Amino acid sequence: MPCTRKPELTFLPDSLYLPANNGNVILFVGGYMNIGEKYGMLTVTGFQRVPNGVRNTRIDAVCVCDCGNERLADKSKLRRGITTNCGCITRKMQSESAKKRGATYEKHRLINTPTYYSWAGMKSRCLNPKDSRYKDYGGRGIKVCKEWHNFRNFLKDMGLRPKGHTLDRIDVNGNYEPSNCRWATLEMQAANKRN
Repeated sequence: MPCTRKPELTFLPDSLYLPANNGNVILFVGGYMNIGEKYGMLTVTGFQRVPNGVRNTRIDAVCVCDCGNERLADKSKLRRGITTNCGCITRKMQSESAKKRGATYEKHRLINTPTYYSWAGMKSRCLNPKDSRYKDYGGRGIKVCKEWHNFRNFLKDMGLRPKGHTLDRIDVNGNYEPSNCRWATLEMQAANKRN
C-alpha cells in the first residue's frame, strides 16, 4: 500500500528574518545587519520583504544614499561591496564621459528618425575604425566638423532628411561640413562618385 502521508515542510521562524525585538537588527545567512550601518554611500534604514521567484520572498535592506535617493538593496551585495550607491555615481560618470566626448543627452525626440540615422552613420564611418566602411572615409582622412559631433548642430545646419534622400558630400574628397553637404537623391549621388 503506497504511503499517502504528505511530507512536512519546515520553515525557519520569521524571527530569524524580521527585525529583532528592538527593531534594529536583522539576522540573515552570513551574519547580522544593523539599521544605521553604512555601506559605501548607502545607509541602512530598514528592511523589506520582496518577491524572489514565483513562491519565495527575501528580505532586502531599505537604504538611503548620500545623494538623498532611497533604494532597496540585496543585503549580500551590500556586505560584499558590490552595491555601494543608488546609481548616482554611474549616472554622474556617464554624464562626465559624455561631456568629454562632446555628446549631450538632451532630449530632441529624433533618435529613431532617418535624420538621426544619417548623422550617426556619418560619424561612425569617419570616427570608428571598427566600422566596415571606415577605410573609405575616416581611413582616407575624411573628417566630421567639430560642430557636427553634436546632433542638434547637425540638425540646425541640414534640417530634417527629406524622404528618398540621403546625406551626400558635394566634393567626394572633402569633409562632412555644412558647406560640403546636402540631402541628395540616389540619382544625384550616383552622378557624384569618386573615380
